[in-house]
Amino acid sequence: MKYLNQKWFLLSVGGLLIGFTGMNWNIPLFVWVAMVPFLRYMRLGYSVWHLLIALILFQTLSTMRIVSEPFHIMIAVLSGIQGGIVFTVLLWIWNQFRIKFPKQISSILCFSFLFMISEWIGGTYSELGVWGMFVNSQLNNLILIQSAALIGATGISFLIYMVNASIEQTLSEQLSTGKISNSSSRFLLASCFLLVALSFYGTIRLTIPIEGRSIKVGTVTSKMEIQTIWSDQEQNQINTELVLSRTQQAAAEGAKVVV
Repeated sequence: MKYLNQKWFLLSVGGLLIGFTGMNWNIPLFVWVAMVPFLRYMRLGYSVWHLLIALILFQTLSTMRIVSEPFHIMIAVLSGIQGGIVFTVLLWIWNQFRIKFPKQISSILCFSFLFMISEWIGGTYSELGVWGMFVNSQLNNLILIQSAALIGATGISFLIYMVNASIEQTLSEQLSTGKISNSSSRFLLASCFLLVALSFYGTIRLTIPIEGRSIKVGTVTSKMEIQTIWSDQEQNQINTELVLSRTQQAAAEGAKVVV
C-alpha cells in the first residue's frame, strides 16, 4: 500500500486511467476511479506544478487517440493544455476548500459539484458541446445512459465524480487512520445505491415499448482519407458524388433521415 503515497505512482496510474477514458479505446470502468489517484495526490500535498505538467501530457496523449489527421497533433496539444489547466485548477480549488472548510463543506460534494459545473459550462458555452464530458465514457452502457432522461448528461457525470471522491476519501481515511468515518461510509453507500437505482430505472425503461410511429434512419460514409479529400479537388468531387449516391440508395431503401 506504500505505493499509494508515492506521487509518481499516483500520477502514472491516474494518467493510464484518464488515457483510456472516453471515445476511441474507451474502457468504461476506468472513469469510475480515474480521478482517485489525482485526488489522493492533492490530499498528500504534492506539487501542483508537477500535476499540471502531468495532466497536460496525459490529456494530449489521450486526445491523440481521438482526433484524426491532418491536424491531430495541433488539436491534441491545444486540447491537452486546456484540459490540463482546467483539471489542475479545479483540483487545486477543491483542495483549498477541503483544507480551509473541513467541517463546513463536504469535500466529496464540493469535488462533485465543481467538476459537474465545469462540464455544464463547457457543454453550454463551448462549441465542442458535451464532447469532453466524463459521461461520454458510458455511451455503450445503454442501461445507465437512460437516466439522462431524468438527470441529464451532467447528472450522470455528477454521479461518476461522487463515486470517485467517495472511493478516494474512504481509501485515504483507511490508509491514514485505519478507520472510515461515518460520513465517508454514507457517501459511498449513497453512491452505490444511486448507481443501482439508476440501473434499475434504465433496465425498466429499455423494456417499455416506444410509442408512436417509427422511421428508418440511414448512415453513409465514403471511407476516404480526409487528407486526400482536402488536398485533391478531383478526389473531393469523387467523394461527394459517392456520398450522394449512397444517400440516394439509403432513401430508396426507405430511410427518411440520412446522416
